[in-house]
Amino acid sequence: MEKKRNPKLEFEKGKKYKLTLKDGFTGESFDKKKNDGSMRPWYGFNVIYNDIEHTTFIDRAAFEELSRYSHGTIVEMIDNDTSEAFYLHDWQIHSVGNTDTLDKQMSESKNQTEIKIQTYASMKIASAISSNIDELKTNTWAVIELHKEVCKSIENEEEMFDSVI
Repeated sequence: MEKKRNPKLEFEKGKKYKLTLKDGFTGESFDKKKNDGSMRPWYGFNVIYNDIEHTTFIDRAAFEELSRYSHGTIVEMIDNDTSEAFYLHDWQIHSVGNTDTLDKQMSESKNQTEIKIQTYASMKIASAISSNIDELKTNTWAVIELHKEVCKSIENEEEMFDSVI
């Protein structure tokens, strides 16, 4: 059984597109080679446009810009190039939202600031337990594990009371 292909989305210069990003992919053209004989790279993205999943082939600059965003990000994209040349582009791309809930977005990548604050607070508590620098690491890990255990206990207790109501 042949895999169904998405319709191809081709951008018109000067037209604004609101897209939901799916995934990006790259490859090399076997039939199109550069002057040095190496294969010409190509760049693509699967996107949702007007509630239909499309595949679009774009230049490297647009691909790198879109790759900065995560799956489910909604972007507005416009090619501001005014020339007739199909290969020249002046992309303007910016995020305007996300299809995932904030809870899901935050859970998928732990914030570095959150990690630093948690570690600093745990080290502060651990240093109050002992002034010995050799014990600081062990005590810090113990405080972090205790914190996780207490948080899990509170979550379980809240679930228990929520189910009673």
